[in-house]
Amino acid sequence: PVSSTKAFTGHTTSASGAIETVICLLALRYGFLPVNLNWQHPMDNGIVPVRESRPPREIRHVLCNSFGFGGNDSSLLLSKWQER
Repeated sequence: PVSSTKAFTGHTTSASGAIETVICLLALRYGFLPVNLNWQHPMDNGIVPVRESRPPREIRHVLCNSFGFGGNDSSLLLSKWQER
């Protein structure tokens, strides 16, 4: 599933990556997928945006992308801690 939170927070300039990371960490901890507000158009290639709230579920990995002005981009792959 694909999720985006920018519709909730707006563009918070330099804080947007940090805010998105916190939301991704909360999603890992509590098993929720933020919905995509105002999503109107279907996507090709099997990409499924989250359009409505779902019950909590097991989430093990989250890819957190930040795309900034002028090509300042970053990606974080966050994984849930597992005892061995």
